[in-house]
Amino acid sequence: MMQSNPRRRPVEGGYARGQETRLRIIRTAIPLFGRLGFESASTREIAAEAGVNPPALQYYFDSKEGLYRACAEYITEQAVLAMDPALVEAERQLARAADAANLTEAYCGIVEALADHLLCDPRASSWSPLLAREQAGLGPAIAYPMLRDRFIDRFQGVCAEIVGRITGRAADDPQTLLRMLAINGQLVSFHIGRNGVMNMLGWSQVTPEHGDLIKSVVIDHARALLQAEHRAAAGRRVTASDAPPAAAPGAAGRKGPRRALASSVRKRP
Repeated sequence: MMQSNPRRRPVEGGYARGQETRLRIIRTAIPLFGRLGFESASTREIAAEAGVNPPALQYYFDSKEGLYRACAEYITEQAVLAMDPALVEAERQLARAADAANLTEAYCGIVEALADHLLCDPRASSWSPLLAREQAGLGPAIAYPMLRDRFIDRFQGVCAEIVGRITGRAADDPQTLLRMLAINGQLVSFHIGRNGVMNMLGWSQVTPEHGDLIKSVVIDHARALLQAEHRAAAGRRVTASDAPPAAAPGAAGRKGPRRALASSVRKRP
């Protein structure tokens, strides 16, 4: 397990400048770790691209491991900051047992926040390779576990709870989880397949206008899917209420044939 000492802080007069330098190093290191891997990304290369001397990395992060952990914390913090307001609102709607319409809009708020985070923040595209490496077992298992512990578990839990309420299923039901993943997966595909999307649409980059267009389409799809799930759940409830009551267990087997035989005997001439 990688360990590092607590990071040093700049002295009073240079605190703001020091924080700016520290942040620049982190933002430079994330894509390098993602592209080259933890072992191959050298501190000298990171320092050169960040415009600092190599000793600056040791000053701010103590070690290469400390820098990697700081990158993981930065990615996690940005996700939490971007998503927390929408998640808080969704949790509020769940706590007050809101109806399907309000839960649907709360979910769409989560989708909108996720779209802003993944599509409209130009830094977000540089985070995926680092996380993908970890998930493939190609780097230190720090960033993705941290992101899951501090953000993903809560995010998916809230989404699954909303889908479960709307569909009338438990939040941990496989159908609930698959529907939740299908809805959220729309954005992930645009995020990970950004270059393919741009090539298909003839875009050289994803401008704010392009991001808004993608976001509106994904939100419309999420709303339509949740509304359709609500109608299907209502149909299942109506069908269940119209079904005749089930016979008592074993009743038909014990009494039905005997009654039928007695009736046929009485009808004989």
